[in-house]
This record gives sequence, C-alpha cells and structure tokens, in this order.
Amino acid sequence: MTKTALVTGANKGIGFGIAKALLQQGYRVLVGARDEQRGLAAVEALRAYGDAKLQLIDVSDLNSIQHAVADITK
Repeated sequence: MTKTALVTGANKGIGFGIAKALLQQGYRVLVGARDEQRGLAAVEALRAYGDAKLQLIDVSDLNSIQHAVADITK
C-alpha cells in the first residue's frame, strides 16, 4: 500500500526538497501550491522521482483548505 503525503509549499525551496525526499522513499506526493503554473512546473520536475500530483491550496484561506480536503478525500 502506497502512502500519500501532502506537502504545502512544495513548488519551491524546503517544501520542494521535502517532496523530493518523500518521493524517493516511495510516497505518493500531493504538491501543495497556491499558484497553478508554479505547482505544475514543480510536479513536472518531481515526477522524475515518483508519483507527484498538484493540489491547489492556500493555507491562509479556510475555503481553500476545505476545498483541498474535499478533493483529497474523494
């Protein structure tokens, strides 16, 4: 059974590094990003390491969090 991790801010910096490390350990990673284009660019780069998918989310916006929770639990 593959574990899934949501990494917020995964389109750059520390978040990107964490997402990459989790992918290398066999996790499926939801790349949490506020900006769709930046998120998709990160997903493209991270797919070289495993199963990465974009999850739009802004952790400062409750509606965005609720929408992401609904998407993830589907």
